[in-house]
Amino acid sequence: MQGLYYGSYNSAFGYAAGRDGVLVNRNTYGGYFAGRQLQEGDDNTILGARAFEDTKTGSQNTILGALAAGIGSSVWNSASRTVLIGYCAGTGIPEGNDIFALQVGSEALPLASGKFDTGRFGINCRPADLTGFFHVRDTSGNPGLTID
Repeated sequence: MQGLYYGSYNSAFGYAAGRDGVLVNRNTYGGYFAGRQLQEGDDNTILGARAFEDTKTGSQNTILGALAAGIGSSVWNSASRTVLIGYCAGTGIPEGNDIFALQVGSEALPLASGKFDTGRFGINCRPADLTGFFHVRDTSGNPGLTID
């Protein structure tokens, strides 16, 4: 946490983990460049090489997995109350708040996703594609089952 300007109760391990923190409190960073550019945010757990690397603001997030919160053009700039689990989790999902995604790989749809603020949950679809409180997308890309 070499660039930390103001903050308290933060923990970091890994090269440049939490490096650019300015107003950050009670965050845990683990892994090479984990949360490197997070400048403002509290109560985050960020574990994985380059996880949440380019995200600038966010609070109350749980980010687990290398490259979670996007790579390349899918980088998230801000997120709060979000849970991303898996390698490249969050890739292909527009950034936002209250998002859940269980995803492995940048090309794959999330195995499971949801929106905490609406209570919606889905299998094999992105949070933006949820049309009911429970949504299952079949292998052809059509909604296989939707429950409101």
